[in-house]
Amino acid sequence: MDFKTNEEMLDEALKYSEIRADSIVKVFRDNHIYFPDFVYKFLLLNCFKKHIFNDAYMQLYSDEFKYKLRSYNFFSIHLLRKTIEDYNIDVKSSEFKNLFFRFYLKNEKKFKKSIILSTSLNELIEDKNSDETIYDCLKSFDDLFYTPKGYLDGISLSILKESIIATYSLPYLKDLGSKYGVNVPKRINKSELLDLVSTRFQLTDEERSTIESKSITEIISFSKKKGFKVSSDLKKSDMVEYIIFKLNKYNEEVEKDLYNYDILVESDLIENKIEQDNLEQTDQAIPTSEVMVENEMDDEDVKVDENVEPQDETETEPEEVIDEPTESNEEKELDSTENVDEPTNENDNDQESLAQEDTTTEEVETSPEEATIDEEESEPSKEETESEQEDLSQPDIYYDQTVDEEIKNIIKKYYAKKLKKDTWLRIAVIAVFILVVVMLIYFALKYYKVF
Repeated sequence: MDFKTNEEMLDEALKYSEIRADSIVKVFRDNHIYFPDFVYKFLLLNCFKKHIFNDAYMQLYSDEFKYKLRSYNFFSIHLLRKTIEDYNIDVKSSEFKNLFFRFYLKNEKKFKKSIILSTSLNELIEDKNSDETIYDCLKSFDDLFYTPKGYLDGISLSILKESIIATYSLPYLKDLGSKYGVNVPKRINKSELLDLVSTRFQLTDEERSTIESKSITEIISFSKKKGFKVSSDLKKSDMVEYIIFKLNKYNEEVEKDLYNYDILVESDLIENKIEQDNLEQTDQAIPTSEVMVENEMDDEDVKVDENVEPQDETETEPEEVIDEPTESNEEKELDSTENVDEPTNENDNDQESLAQEDTTTEEVETSPEEATIDEEESEPSKEETESEQEDLSQPDIYYDQTVDEEIKNIIKKYYAKKLKKDTWLRIAVIAVFILVVVMLIYFALKYYKVF
């Protein structure tokens, strides 16, 4: 069906706006019609927008959340729905269903539409539920959307990390992992770190064996030289990598988006109260088949920085690590990840990484309650415990001392240049002094000869 204007399409979609969501979903599923979740994100983004930016709700937001709204266009499905729930924002289910049918009507030629589908939808016109909440509606529609390759929660993997850092708080990020069946820890052990790096760079068995015997420090150093910054103490960006690793979504073939999104009417296009930021892909983006990582690995890549203190080769890495930090550490991490004052960029990530690496030099301690829980789950030997504590207390595990060397070289060059400049200045002063003395002697001799 062709529509001359979007308003005509809106009127047609109104016929289905009051139908029960589960009945609509059943008809589409019976006809094997499903939609990728980047379409879901588009629908939620535009359905919620005028409500989230409503003046009445804007007064309820914290300054931190208002800052996150600068990146509203990069909110994922999970974050959009959590926002509606947490602030109890009133959105009618009919609004979402109307927008959904506008999208379907605009793109129905791309689906295998059948007479049975049209007939089934027309039969549902009387199956209305005006009291249906937005939460019940979306719970039903969840079954109609799938996660396509190259995307997660409606966001392209190419900008997923940048989007998460700019919009998510730490608890929401852990909830996102739980949504997809991934328990996101605070730390990972050497085995998981090695698996993550190997999978991201698609290392062969031979290449993996080259770094398998290395310490955590050396694996991190190797990864950095390959252009990927990672740490066994998981920050936001590392947590995103961990989720992608656990879901086995590295180097996926990206599903093409060929849909037409020209379905909005004037009432949908509100003026944002907050200026929107643009996020761009960085060199830390999740690799897909369109952005393959470099597989070639030479000896120089594996070589570890000479300034990093080598660890004892007999040292054993702990197979199990503490997932739950102490209460003070957790509060400190929440403060550092949630209180965002400046937009995130690559330089900020570098500074955050250095700061994070410095703090990890302190020895990890657990509260008595956590220690009791850990002992019940597994009782590591005394040697493993001492090895773990020794490993965590190494000052150079998460800190690359090449930074110190570069600073020292800069200081040396500065003083060498300054010394050279001072030498020429002294020579100039001496030359001027000698010239003045000579002139005085000359005029003195001339004076006595005349008189």
